[in-house]
Amino acid sequence: MNPHPIGLDIGGTSVKIAALRDGSWRVASSERYSMPDRDALRAAIRSAWDELAIEAPASDVGLCVPGIPAPDARSIEVAVNLPGLVGWDLNEMICDALGVDVCRVTRTIDAIAALRDWQARTRATGRSLGIAMGTGVGLCVLDGDSVATWTDGGPGHLGQIDVTVGDPDEAPVGPDGGRGGLEAYVGARAIEQTGGIERAFAPGEPGLLALARAIRICHAIYRPDTVVLLGGIGIRLARHAALEQAIRRDLTSVARPEWRLAFGDDDFHAARGAARAAAEKVVDATHRDMSEI
Repeated sequence: MNPHPIGLDIGGTSVKIAALRDGSWRVASSERYSMPDRDALRAAIRSAWDELAIEAPASDVGLCVPGIPAPDARSIEVAVNLPGLVGWDLNEMICDALGVDVCRVTRTIDAIAALRDWQARTRATGRSLGIAMGTGVGLCVLDGDSVATWTDGGPGHLGQIDVTVGDPDEAPVGPDGGRGGLEAYVGARAIEQTGGIERAFAPGEPGLLALARAIRICHAIYRPDTVVLLGGIGIRLARHAALEQAIRRDLTSVARPEWRLAFGDDDFHAARGAARAAAEKVVDATHRDMSEI
């Protein structure tokens, strides 16, 4: 059994991969895509694997995929941002794409994987709340190693909460069909239509106000010590001081007084976190020491 699994993060625009080898993380990604079918997804997974260029077989795979899992957890039944995944047996998908007969796939949620990797790399303590912002918007809440899990493997669908800014009748409609949802303001498609990150998150813009409102709601519900923005969009907001100002302005006293806003530092947190999740399975099965990851 491979003691160092790989991690795959299948996102709405690309596939990212990570593996720990000789004490260092190696990462790679596929070319970008848009609404890929199964053939395109298969090719993207394979190209990311080939780009990683490691010789060890990919027998243990940690996998992040978007969407709502089917009742048997072997496939995805709803994936509005990546419909090519729907109904595809996940083990079969990975084995087929990597060209192996057998692989052990550990599925995790991208927001959970990304926050766990950020927490491990920063050695953060207390309650961390991670918002993964890319094609979609996901949420994770960690108390140490414990994951808050209530809905579909996580603490709720933050991307679909109503954060309408301005006239409700003019609020944008998200890919899920919900008007005024957070993803409709700050998901990758919304950001592109707005004119890019700098414009969408300028002071007073709907994207900034919607995200600030969502985080203020999270303070009231989860009371985090740290709010961490992750994903391809989230990590690029570190320079936007107006966001934190909007969050803190007259924030409820329920929020923890010493809370802080933090940011991920690269696009591979979820891929590394997926590898860590699979590594935990290897430890359970073989009692190997994986503490170096």
